Amino acid sequence: GSTPKAPPAAPSVASNNVQPLGQPCTVYVGRISAEVSDDFVRQVLEKCGKVSKWNRAADPNTSKLTSFGFCDFEEPQAVWRALEFLHEKQLCEKKLLVKCEEKAKQTIDAWKETRREEIQKSKSLEAKPSDTELLEELQKESESVAKSIATMLETKNKDFPEVKDGEDAKTKEEEEKAAKEALEKEKQNKEAAQAEKKDGGEKEKEKEKEKEKEKE
Repeated sequence: GSTPKAPPAAPSVASNNVQPLGQPCTVYVGRISAEVSDDFVRQVLEKCGKVSKWNRAADPNTSKLTSFGFCDFEEPQAVWRALEFLHEKQLCEKKLLVKCEEKAKQTIDAWKETRREEIQKSKSLEAKPSDTELLEELQKESESVAKSIATMLETKNKDFPEVKDGEDAKTKEEEEKAAKEALEKEKQNKEAAQAEKKDGGEKEKEKEKEKEKEKE
């Protein structure tokens, strides 16, 4: 008889301050052209993976949509795809700026390591794939995603001249800095909202207790 195969070992999740994979990773999407509707941006982001929230910032004075927003992706692969297939890609007369917070980078690294082990097993390789080989495999897996995103962008760009790379380095640096600060602020807002939710829950419990006491 054939011996039953041992079940595959569960992928090890690197600990120490890495977001659990079930936690959404926030990505900053900036340099969005005013020519682009919010729905279009969301559609492009959804090509990368499951979006749990997309929030394009609006100007409080004019309520016009601004040139950036925050996207919460449910999977690290989606964040990787956004960074890989959207960052510095032309959309209308601008090139998109995609950034993720430090914590999300660690989550992506943990995901990559898991994929590296899975690829080694599935291909019965003696050694783990190198970074270059891993990147090739990951790109191959997402080839259809890359193509459909490229097509969507091309369709939008057909009436716009190509944006050259000779952008002012100083402006770029300032934009990167602004993106980092915006991500930090968004993180603080989320943490505050979560804390408030928790406090709200505690208060509800207190009220319930009071009611119980009154009944007695």
